[in-house]
Amino acid sequence: MKRILFFGAAVLLCFALLACTATPDPSDDRPDKGSLLSSVGPSEPPEETSTPAEEDVIQEIQGYSLEDVGLTITADQTFSDPNTDQKRIIWDAWHMEDATQEWFSVKRADYGGNLTFVTVETTESGIDYTSHVMFLLQCYRREDLTAGSTIKIQGKQVPMEELREKEICEVGEWVVCDLTSYVLPEGFPASMEKWGQENLGDYDYQWTFEVYDAFEQYLPNWIQVGAASEPAMT
Repeated sequence: MKRILFFGAAVLLCFALLACTATPDPSDDRPDKGSLLSSVGPSEPPEETSTPAEEDVIQEIQGYSLEDVGLTITADQTFSDPNTDQKRIIWDAWHMEDATQEWFSVKRADYGGNLTFVTVETTESGIDYTSHVMFLLQCYRREDLTAGSTIKIQGKQVPMEELREKEICEVGEWVVCDLTSYVLPEGFPASMEKWGQENLGDYDYQWTFEVYDAFEQYLPNWIQVGAASEPAMT
């Protein structure tokens, strides 16, 4: 009987020792330091997505002739052609009636609107007139001439800064610009001299330069509000 009690006590003691040695280590439930640091460390900032800047909006404006906007040319000088003593038209101002017309290789559609041609008229034959462009004018609303606005001339977008350099006068709400350089890069005097060289004869073209000089000097003052009238016979 004593042996059985002793054996039972020994078994109980063994179970007690096993229970003590099998106590879990509290550190086993803690995360690994390396994992902890990596999980709580600074996170990488999200990638920034750049959006393209909005392109400047280009506003294409409309051009008009003098007649379109109620302006006319009132020259206060009288000119004459010394090659004839007959009364006749010395200079003229006219515009295109529709977009299909083409004068002096100028198409209305290529200039963003209507135009005014200021011409001097020679009469080598004594009967027919030959028109020579002195000025090519176009009008714009002043309020349209803002930064970023353009007008299409000969297929190219011309910015307002360049157009403003061609301004010759302002009348009311309208700005009148001289676009002659687009059709006559060499200018009227050189064009007229070339014409005289190609049409040799007794006709004296010197008077045409005098008309041009007067228009170049006084045209800003001659452009006024008023209905277009027939050119005077001189």
